[in-house]
Amino acid sequence: MLKDWQYAHNVIVPTHPLSLDEVRERARRNDLEIAYLDGDLVGCSTVRRPTDETSTATVIARVLGTHRGRGFGEELYTRGS
Repeated sequence: MLKDWQYAHNVIVPTHPLSLDEVRERARRNDLEIAYLDGDLVGCSTVRRPTDETSTATVIARVLGTHRGRGFGEELYTRGS
């Protein structure tokens, strides 16, 4: 799962690629999710839960280019909210 999350993140955010170790560290402090359609990777999401410093959560939905415009980002965002 983490390798698929890493792949989606790095394709969508090529200016800030993450190593697998960095993804593992993120998974310890955030909720990471992967989205598939019929076995194909669609995208990923990150949910940063509220902390002692902030009372709001942050939801980041990332969708690979070939799957954009079909509602997957909205679905990832809604699942994370």
